[in-house]
Parts: sequence; structure tokens; C-alpha cells
Amino acid sequence: MPERATRRRFLTASAVGALTTLAGCTELQESLIETTQPTDETQQAVSSGTQADNQEVQEVGKAIRPAVVSVNTKTGSTAGGSGTGWFVTENLVVTNSHVIDDASSITCWTLGGDSFEPEVVNATDYRSRPYHDVAILRTESSAPKTLSLGDESSLNDGQTVVQVGHPFAIGNWVIASGQYVREQEYGDAILTTVPHMSGNSGSPLVTLDETVVGLTTGGVPKQQRSRRPDEAPEPVEPNVYESYQDATYATHNPASLVEQYLNDWISE
Repeated sequence: MPERATRRRFLTASAVGALTTLAGCTELQESLIETTQPTDETQQAVSSGTQADNQEVQEVGKAIRPAVVSVNTKTGSTAGGSGTGWFVTENLVVTNSHVIDDASSITCWTLGGDSFEPEVVNATDYRSRPYHDVAILRTESSAPKTLSLGDESSLNDGQTVVQVGHPFAIGNWVIASGQYVREQEYGDAILTTVPHMSGNSGSPLVTLDETVVGLTTGGVPKQQRSRRPDEAPEPVEPNVYESYQDATYATHNPASLVEQYLNDWISE
């Protein structure tokens, strides 16, 4: 199990106006923040890239939902956190390491209402390696469905991607979609415009052929204002906000990174 880490939360608003946070994420260290500015090409790709209609996205989401599980944890005798995971083989579940951080017990629920208590095979120390946020769980229960890892380098600007997860303010096994943003780079993460919210951590990000290209971890501002640690923060205009518009990209560990850890840990 990784060492206990502080929890990170990125504040945004989803398309339905709910506050976006990420369950169990560590706070971004200021020294790691780099200004991310969307280029005109990025904005054009996101608005005019190859997009699927809602019916096609819904069919993909419905097809992968049986492979997705709800991950719930306890810390000692108290409730811990929750997030999302998915079967990559018959007996192995992928999720984020921050989702199971410091858990004394883990319970997963399938779409069909069955539960199981997996053991932790291994998990990254995401605190020391930001955006390496992978954990593998093992269970004796057989997977209702498994998802295959693909190659994120095959993604094109503006390509439609689909996510299934458990955003707290929406519900469980929620289907969401967005577009891949190639021009933006953020450490070892890939970025998309998929809506994200606390509870989505650990969700599979798939293409329209149901191939996993990413593991959802969190989000970053599209236009991030950074400053030096010795620089005083400047206040914004004293306007009153009744809601925050969704001005973030979702972050995902690339499928190749997940596969790397999976191969290393299972071969041990």
C-alpha cells in the first residue's frame, strides 16, 4: 500500500452545474504547477473534431458498464472514500492508488449488484510521482466483462472518448463523453474534455471501439494561473459568482502506463 497522502481536490463545475472535486486526490504542489494555455488549434480541434452522436456514445457506455465496479473503502471503523474501477482481466481490477489510499478494507460492487472484497496487488506512490496514479486489485470473483488496454498514441485531436464512472452528484455507472486534446501536455497525463467529478477517479476512458486508452485521475484548469512560492497572490475582481463554469480538462493516466505497471506487478 502507498504511504498516506493528503487529498487533492480540483474545483470546477460540471455541465450540470455541480461542483467538481476528485475523491482522494492529493493537492497539487505549487512547484509542480505549470501554466496551461489552450491554443487556437486545440480549441478548433475540440469544437470541430470527429464527434459521435449521443446514441453511439450511449451504446458504447452501455456495453462497457458491466466491466466497471464501484470501489468503496473503510479506514479503521469509519467510512473512507469511494471511486471507480474496472476489470482488465477475469480477476484483476484497475483503479487509482489515491482511491484506496490508507484503506483498511475495500469493497467493490458490480453493475449486477454483487460485491467482493479484493486484495491489493500493488499501488503507485502517486505523491512522489504525480500522475502515476495506478492500483491493481485481485479478486476470486469472475468478471462479468473485461476491458482491453489500447494505445493512446493512436488518438486524434478532437476524437470522441467515453467514460463510465460514479460521479457523486449524478449517480452510479454514469456514461459521459468528451474529446481528446492532443496539444495539451501535463506531466505524464493525457487530457480530455470529458466531464469529471468526485467519484469518477479510476474510471476507464475508452474509444468508440470500447478499447481503454486512459485511466481517469483528476482534472486541471484549462487556463491555469501559476505564481512563484515567494510571490504574493493577487485578488480577482470582487464579482459575485453563483456558479463556476466548467473550465477544466480531465486528466487520465495513459493506457501504456497502466499496462506497464500491470506487467511489472503481475510478473513479480
